[in-house]
Amino acid sequence: MSHLMPGWSQPPPLGFAQLARRLRRSTDWAPDRTVAFASLQDTRLLALAGEGVLDGMRGASADGGMWSVRHGWVTSGRRGRAELPGRQGTQ
Repeated sequence: MSHLMPGWSQPPPLGFAQLARRLRRSTDWAPDRTVAFASLQDTRLLALAGEGVLDGMRGASADGGMWSVRHGWVTSGRRGRAELPGRQGTQ
């Protein structure tokens, strides 16, 4: 028996959404001080966690880029080696 919604290749990160809600409600945890793995780069996570719970969280994507949560959206981008801090145009 599958626990996946039609069209989903993997389950949503429900456990993390529940944890994040509890942390926001019960502690001084702030998502903008949190760096996450690629598995949490899932737009369904925002809906599961609730409005504003994850705003500011960011992480590394599976392709080596970066993603972040801002104002209810997950945005992603890729930084080239030359753009990384401390690298002066080296490849």
